[in-house]
Amino acid sequence: MVKKIWIAVIVAIIAGGIIGGIKAFHLSSSDDGKKSLQPIEEITEEESLEIAREFVLKCPTYKYDGQDLIYIETLALRCPSCWQFIFEFTSRHAGYGDRSKEIVAQVITPHTAVVTISQGRITEAILDNQWDMIKQKLIAEGETPGTDTQPDYTVLFRGRLIEYHESSLLGAPVYWVVEIEEIIKGPPMCPQVKVIFGQAIPVSWGTVDPDLQVGDTVEIFGVYGDDEFTGSYEDKECVVTLASTMGTENPYYIKKC
Repeated sequence: MVKKIWIAVIVAIIAGGIIGGIKAFHLSSSDDGKKSLQPIEEITEEESLEIAREFVLKCPTYKYDGQDLIYIETLALRCPSCWQFIFEFTSRHAGYGDRSKEIVAQVITPHTAVVTISQGRITEAILDNQWDMIKQKLIAEGETPGTDTQPDYTVLFRGRLIEYHESSLLGAPVYWVVEIEEIIKGPPMCPQVKVIFGQAIPVSWGTVDPDLQVGDTVEIFGVYGDDEFTGSYEDKECVVTLASTMGTENPYYIKKC
């Protein structure tokens, strides 16, 4: 009799553990799904302005003999958390950069700096329309200013939802097929692109509006042409992803227009 009771207790414990594990799995999956749809706080205009101001203050031209830095105005760009900030200052000598080893004319020289920031990252900084403050060199005719070390792979576009794909295969991506109607920021892309917003890989995913339906017109901010995130897909030239590096705030999204 005692032996039967012990067997019943053991069976109950095992069954309880299995049921609890199943519940925990579903709860954790549900929690993860909810978290992926939480809005991400984007960097503010004020924070971006301070980043731009610090950049100008620390640039070699200003550090050498600059003075009287004045913020002039902000120009809003057509991508999320993107602005151009315009500053003016004067220097006591002609020329650009660190001129400590040069013989330069001692003359009060006015300067205008235009600093472009996207998601807290300086993508372009131009002084007097002729000096690249990132590359620290004069801009040659026909040359595109900016940075070689931090290429901008972000794209912003609008389109229509064509198909939704969610495979039962482990590790397969979840994505919408989107027919592009207007590219606001970024290079030309395929007429239809896969916009991947979920996959079992160690990245941070952007937000997706709930209850999207085939035929909806949406706005998409994501990554295109960056081999770190799209290089593993066979059709990478037609892939946009909402993935970003783990541990960082993810600004990417799909939202209904």
